[in-house]
Amino acid sequence: MFDFVSQSKSTDYELSFNLWFVDRINKSIQADEEAYRRMREHLLKEYRDRRVAVHNGKVVVVGDGQSEVIKKAFSIVGDSPFCVNRVGEEARVGRRVYRFR
Repeated sequence: MFDFVSQSKSTDYELSFNLWFVDRINKSIQADEEAYRRMREHLLKEYRDRRVAVHNGKVVVVGDGQSEVIKKAFSIVGDSPFCVNRVGEEARVGRRVYRFR
């Protein structure tokens, strides 16, 4: 879970907005992680040991390298958060991916 640490000079509005934004990211990624768990059995048959990026409940990229999958996923989903898993190795390799611009 991503935790926001505010600067001491932030206004209450800025802090509230930042907390809302982080909460939105966490909920989005949690939904994608849940979607991955629902698809896991199918993914194991087709993509075992490959990496998949899940966004809005759908697999958007499949590849062999983590950086390759992340780059392709950002090119497809823009700055939206997504999760990346190595199919069958979720406990060791799962990643939550997001960026701030």
